[in-house]
Amino acid sequence: MRIYSIIGGLMIARICIGKKAGVPDPEAEKSRQQIEDSRFGGQIKLISAGKYFEIKLAEGDENKAKAQTEGMSSDPLAKTDIESYRFELVP
Repeated sequence: MRIYSIIGGLMIARICIGKKAGVPDPEAEKSRQQIEDSRFGGQIKLISAGKYFEIKLAEGDENKAKAQTEGMSSDPLAKTDIESYRFELVP
């Protein structure tokens, strides 16, 4: 999912990074257990933890902003051997 816009002459990139399927996620497991122990127990099928970044890009050109965000997401923000990422440029 990628949505593009310009805010105040700048583009805003929102990047979400999480563990790839099959990679242990102890932070998510701890959160799952806390939810299970609460009044919401039995309502969780899957949970994952991750990182979220919101970056104001100096680039106003949509294609260049997409390329920059792709580059930042894959290196250095995500450890692509164990993490996946998705991003959007938001309205």
